[in-house]
Amino acid sequence: MNIKGIELTIPVGTGVNFVAKAYGPTDSKHRVIALHGWLDNANSFDLIAPVLAEAGIRVICLDFIGHGLSVHKAQWTNLYYTDYITQVLDVAEALGWKKFTLLGHSMGAGISGLLASIMPHMVEKVICLDFIGILSKEQDQVKAMQFAIQNREKIINRKNHLYQSKQAIFDKLKTNNPFIADEAAHSLLSRSVETVIGPHGEQLYKLRHDPRLVGPSIFTMRETEVIKVLEEIKCPVLLIWGTVSAQQFAFKRDWTSTMENRMKSVKNLKVLHVDGSHHFHMETTSFCPDLLDFIFSEASLMKFNPDVNLTFPTPQPENHNQIAETANSEELEKIKTINPKL
Repeated sequence: MNIKGIELTIPVGTGVNFVAKAYGPTDSKHRVIALHGWLDNANSFDLIAPVLAEAGIRVICLDFIGHGLSVHKAQWTNLYYTDYITQVLDVAEALGWKKFTLLGHSMGAGISGLLASIMPHMVEKVICLDFIGILSKEQDQVKAMQFAIQNREKIINRKNHLYQSKQAIFDKLKTNNPFIADEAAHSLLSRSVETVIGPHGEQLYKLRHDPRLVGPSIFTMRETEVIKVLEEIKCPVLLIWGTVSAQQFAFKRDWTSTMENRMKSVKNLKVLHVDGSHHFHMETTSFCPDLLDFIFSEASLMKFNPDVNLTFPTPQPENHNQIAETANSEELEKIKTINPKL
């Protein structure tokens, strides 16, 4: 067992190689796939994954495509929220995992709930860190699509912003997210910054995430659809909130009532609160005993036997969501439909 984690390359059937960090014994019966938040990466779990590993749990911390050290999607493709679902399924298939627990932070928590809703026979438990459900928006979907497509080419052709130093990137991150602890910020940036050579041969730095991630969403779920997803979750769910979240997301309209309604929609939910920011899991391990109790507790496992012959009603028009935010302050006034970073 390597408590420090092992860098892992996971080839999947689509010809894409995912990059991940692996912790814990390979033969463990307790298997966890950890999913990071928007523009974060596998380093998000550097503090708590070793604790799980020491307890005998196998943990795979994934870099989503376009994040961390994983590849980017081809330029001609679009990005959809559902892409993350299939990425997790592809990785699980490559690992040979038929059942597993999902541990998700922020956007990763939303993906975890979606996957548990549509693939209940695979997801044994869900652990959501500082978010539940996915971002929703009540909007004219046609106009939102028009706006996203009109901005697509501009985003693709936008030149990467080059920084004189890694400290400059750190300073920008702290300006955008003053709540994140310095150590957590440095940890995330160590996996998301790369060195490049400038036009005059000088050494510069840039963020390596897919620039399309900061573009407007083509599809966004409405809140009633998010509630429907949460109502369909059959497995036990542990939701842990950071105490600063209410302040951090106070600018969001009806944030508290929206989250309360979402929590009421989950049938088998346990809720905890931990001192810390939106990235509290990178600041403290104080909640890890509760995490381990939840993972190891057989009593909380629901007896669920999936119907392999399950049929579905006539498909309705799909709604997808991609978390996105403006790339700079000038675009903030121009792009009104973009969701803020979690």
